[in-house]
Amino acid sequence: MLERALAYLEEKHTCPHCDTELTLCYAPPMHVGDGLGWGSEFLFICLNN
Repeated sequence: MLERALAYLEEKHTCPHCDTELTLCYAPPMHVGDGLGWGSEFLFICLNN
């Protein structure tokens, strides 16, 4: 499982809208149980304005 997760992080992820590389960021610290959480500790986000 850990090997698969690390391999996923090594892949290049691009934005489907602007085709720039996505940045790996920590998800905001919200509790998942309250319905406001992201369901993941990390997110790939596009920082292109």
